[in-house]
Amino acid sequence: MKNNFLSSSDSIFDYFLPEKYQEISKVHWTPEKIIDIVIEWFKVQESKRILDIGSGVGKFCIRGAQKSKMEFIGIEKRLSLYSQANEIKNKLKLTNVKFIHDNILNIDFNKYDSFYYFNPFYEQVCWLGRIDKETIYSSTKFRKYQDYVFNELNKKVKGTTVITYCAPEFKLPKGYLMKNIMFEGLLQLWVKN
Repeated sequence: MKNNFLSSSDSIFDYFLPEKYQEISKVHWTPEKIIDIVIEWFKVQESKRILDIGSGVGKFCIRGAQKSKMEFIGIEKRLSLYSQANEIKNKLKLTNVKFIHDNILNIDFNKYDSFYYFNPFYEQVCWLGRIDKETIYSSTKFRKYQDYVFNELNKKVKGTTVITYCAPEFKLPKGYLMKNIMFEGLLQLWVKN
């Protein structure tokens, strides 16, 4: 289904990537059409510091930084993807984007007012479409990561914005209200009340 969202701009970004990442682009990196909508939603919510949970090669953060003045921070546990994201960021000389090489379990959510969640942990429980063999996959890790994000979001203050994409199984804590929904529920905007 995601393939229907791809545009020529997606191919332009893919040009910066090694072939092995181009091949999985349609599955793992946010399509340009979705990025445009998400950036507008964050602007309407007056977001300032956005954490992209599982930023991969950095496409969402890089394109967001190019299209707005908001600050984008991507957290990625794979060194190869983190390095690729930084390489592109440096080539483009972007100053409002930063990438962190770490596990989500080590991230303090208090530093951010908004969050982008493109189903970052699903790879732990699926059999097809994995990025590589660098990690040991398990449903236990999947639950642990999701529970951590849920608990951190639960502590956030009124006005916190969360945008989810292709994450129907991820339920937000009580107090988050859905403000917008598109693409048959694949894209959702939530704000803590």
